[in-house]
Amino acid sequence: MKLKQYEQATKHYDASFKLAKYEKFPYSEGFDEVIEAYLYAGRKEDALIITNDMLKRQSYDQKFKKLEPLKEKLLSYED
Repeated sequence: MKLKQYEQATKHYDASFKLAKYEKFPYSEGFDEVIEAYLYAGRKEDALIITNDMLKRQSYDQKFKKLEPLKEKLLSYED
């Protein structure tokens, strides 16, 4: 992602999220950047899906609530 190769980065993130779908992992400050990579790659709908999935993780880690503003940003973003 730091190389601004967003399409390639999101492919790797896809694999990571698939592997960890049922795992309880803690919130990390970098999740907002990961979700924004999907937006930069032209994958707004996938960014929303991932954000919604992460927001559901508040049931065990309230820090995921920090992604609420990002969800609002995604909903208002024009392609």
